[in-house]
Amino acid sequence: MQFELAIDDYFFLTPATIGTVELKQLLGDLKPMQKRRLSHYAKLAMGSLLQLEETSFDCNEGQGTPVCELVFASRHGDFHKTSELLDTLASKQEISPTAFSLSVHNAVSGLYSIFKNKKIPITAISAGRDTFLSALIEAYIRIHTKRLDKVILIYVDQPLPDHYQCFADENQQGHAAALVLSANSNRAEGKVRLSFDNTTDAETSAEQNTNHCLMFCEWFTSAESHLVLSNQRANWVVKKL
Repeated sequence: MQFELAIDDYFFLTPATIGTVELKQLLGDLKPMQKRRLSHYAKLAMGSLLQLEETSFDCNEGQGTPVCELVFASRHGDFHKTSELLDTLASKQEISPTAFSLSVHNAVSGLYSIFKNKKIPITAISAGRDTFLSALIEAYIRIHTKRLDKVILIYVDQPLPDHYQCFADENQQGHAAALVLSANSNRAEGKVRLSFDNTTDAETSAEQNTNHCLMFCEWFTSAESHLVLSNQRANWVVKKL
C-alpha cells in the first residue's frame, strides 16, 4: 500500500517540550470552568488542538457538507481516569456520572467540539501499537473518499498507571501531536508533502518498543529525509517529498 499526504500545519508536545511549556498557557482560549473539567491527558490534547491555525477548522459550517473532519487517536485513552473509576467500583462506592462521561475514548474530541462550537464529524481510533499509523490511513481514506479539503488529526497518550505498567509493551511517555492533513495534489507554499510506503524489505535500527508518534515527531522536525515505522506485519517507509 502506498499513499501521500500533505501537512499544512502542526503542533507537537513531546517529552522534551512538555517540561518547558505551561499547559495552562496553551488553554488560554478556554473559560476557567472549562479548564477545570480537563485532566492532564485532556489538557495535552486540547492544548495541542488550540495551537493550530483557526483557519484549519474553517469548514464552511452551515453551508452544507463539511469540507474537513477530525480524527482523534489514542492507544489507551484517558486510562488514568478509567483506572480511578475501577478503583471506586472495587471499593463498592458510587462513581461520578461526570467522571464516567469524561472517561470514554472520544470524550476529549467531543469536549473540543462543544467548547469551540465546531460542528464537524469526528472519528475515534484505537489500534494498539499501530494507532498512529491507523489514524494516518484513516485520514487519507476520508480525504479521498469524501473529497475533503483537510482532516485534522490529534494523537495523544500518556504512560499507564503504575499498577498497569506490567502490561506496557512500548516506551510510554506523555505526548501529543496535532496535524492538519490534506491531499498531496495541492503544492501550495508552506505544505510539507509526505509519502507512505508499506513494505517488508525496509530495515530499521529503531527499537521495536519505540512509540510511532514520538518517532514521527522527532523525525519530522529533523533534517532526515525518511523514517521507518515498524509493526509486526511490515515496515512503513515515510519520506519527505
